[in-house]
Amino acid sequence: MDTGLLVFGLAFAAFVLAAVLKGYLFLAVVQPGLQARGVPVDEGRLAFRGSFGRYTRDYLALLDEAELRQPANRWIARLQWWLPVLGAVTAASALFSSWLTGR
Repeated sequence: MDTGLLVFGLAFAAFVLAAVLKGYLFLAVVQPGLQARGVPVDEGRLAFRGSFGRYTRDYLALLDEAELRQPANRWIARLQWWLPVLGAVTAASALFSSWLTGR
């Protein structure tokens, strides 16, 4: 296995893991948190259709300082920023991999 493919595999695995974790935290923490605060939220998979990021931003904006320090909410805030970065790194590593191998 060449270096480029290894870098791409690691970046892609990190991206997929972050996406799955963000989806789980959205369904387990963000939706119930918004509903408890009286914000209307699409149920289940409907929320993933374009409004996923907006709901997460709204949820994070409604939290007070003590709630932001809870581990699940800290992970939600981190993944809100890191998921697009990991997507860009995955795309860049795919280009890097094809450039190194010449394919």
